[in-house]
Amino acid sequence: MTIAALLRRTTDHALKYLASLDDRLIAPTASLAELRAAFVKPLPETGIPADQVIDALVNDVETGLLGSTSGRFFGWVIGGSLPAALAAD
Repeated sequence: MTIAALLRRTTDHALKYLASLDDRLIAPTASLAELRAAFVKPLPETGIPADQVIDALVNDVETGLLGSTSGRFFGWVIGGSLPAALAAD
């Protein structure tokens, strides 16, 4: 697979994600332990094609994505630790 084809495939994954923002959950559905477990698998003796790596990565992290790019995500609440930041909050 050429680098151009790989980048097109990666772009397709990104566009599919962006198209799903209006319907997908904002909060991840997998716990941190479940996400870590998705990456615990034996490594092959030889390399695998780059497109298979990208597809596996997309598949393995899907349930751990936070929909922070969705219009239904209202933002982060960051607490202040400095006295001025605490007073401003």
